[in-house]
Amino acid sequence: IFPGDDSVTIFARSSSTWLPRGEVRTPASTAATAHFSTSGSSLLVSAADGSVTELQMSNGQTSELASANTGHAGHAWAGACRLASGDLARLAVPVESSSQAKFILG
Repeated sequence: IFPGDDSVTIFARSSSTWLPRGEVRTPASTAATAHFSTSGSSLLVSAADGSVTELQMSNGQTSELASANTGHAGHAWAGACRLASGDLARLAVPVESSSQAKFILG
């Protein structure tokens, strides 16, 4: 995801070439990162405000997994994943080098 973009292009490998397979709009224009689930069945979209939306690849249905999290000033949201338990984990990385990264559950 590039700053200001509101879509993600999905590529698939065909032989030795990556070809576009489709494009999906992100739920918010403030999307910061996108990550596939380990099974590849959904795309987790982390927004700049810490919220996380899950997009089902099979039908395009979206659901909010986590609402905005404003309790971590000085950090940027670098990603999210589902744990084996089904819970959500988020990574907040420092904007300045004087802070430490934070692993947030939920």
